[in-house]
Amino acid sequence: MKQINWTNCVILATAMAVTLSGCKEDESVKTAAYTEGISIQMNAPAAYGKRPAASSEVVANVYVLDGKDTIYSQLLKKLKDRIAFHGDEDKSYSLVVKANAFQKVVIPFTMRSLQKEKGGRLVNVNLVPALTFVTGGQQEVQVDLGATDAALSIDWGDGSPIEATTCGCYLTHLYDSPGYYFVSIAGELDKVETLGFFYEYGNIADVALDHVANLVSFGNAFALSPTYIDFSANTLLQTVELSASKTRYITVPADNDLLNVRLFLDSGFSATSLNNVIHQVYMASLAENRTSGQMYLSQQPFGSVFIAPISNTAKDELRVLRDSLAWEVWPDQF
Repeated sequence: MKQINWTNCVILATAMAVTLSGCKEDESVKTAAYTEGISIQMNAPAAYGKRPAASSEVVANVYVLDGKDTIYSQLLKKLKDRIAFHGDEDKSYSLVVKANAFQKVVIPFTMRSLQKEKGGRLVNVNLVPALTFVTGGQQEVQVDLGATDAALSIDWGDGSPIEATTCGCYLTHLYDSPGYYFVSIAGELDKVETLGFFYEYGNIADVALDHVANLVSFGNAFALSPTYIDFSANTLLQTVELSASKTRYITVPADNDLLNVRLFLDSGFSATSLNNVIHQVYMASLAENRTSGQMYLSQQPFGSVFIAPISNTAKDELRVLRDSLAWEVWPDQF
């Protein structure tokens, strides 16, 4: 019988174990490269609005498209965040970033082409300021946009070609099917002075007005409207028309030029928000001796019931507007 050399077997087995261990380690490194995902770095110009500062206020929806098919989506809440997308190294994809108050961004990429950083891959996304809104489920949208000789580009959010316009005009777009489309308008936004969404073609689910600093008039009436609208950046705003809308909260700046506030035909408005609007308009009007304005805050035109209960302080402030500054107030008796 042939004698077995156990020493050689042990050495051979040990060598095989080391080899297999090495293979396993290499595989884990390869897997890590695929499973660590992609870092999204959103770069927002600090000169615009209140969202772009280096803070976590920018909220973006991120999608990865394979052709026209969405194969991955994630909500980002920081300027730099990671998505857990793992794709084929050499397959072509598109990264789509939708951030309120910024133009939609589409970036073609392959995993291999992305810049490598510690812990994964990196995509830099340069955000361009925009007027943005989300349609409210209808198939056709109409926008009353007032701007003089403004060079603007419109992305209707459905993959159709970017539309260029130099007029302040009545814009309309017909979609292939009803839905909620993210629309972004970029360009000479400082020339945009009026913006209106009215009746069923003006239904919107969201709107971001951060970068239309010279906006004078805004309307979203007799239509679906966002629950909350932020006018903090619109210090030149004179008219807010939200009659018969679904908006429940608005924020207006302390430094405001408001002269016409129309919130009637709405019985579900927030009492806290209403009291704040009254106070901000009262303080600014008193400081500037602003006369002959309108505060339409009744459930019905010329009605006797406010759209929400108001405080005694708010009543006193409305009396000053009505009796001392010649404002027309609905209800007129309170």
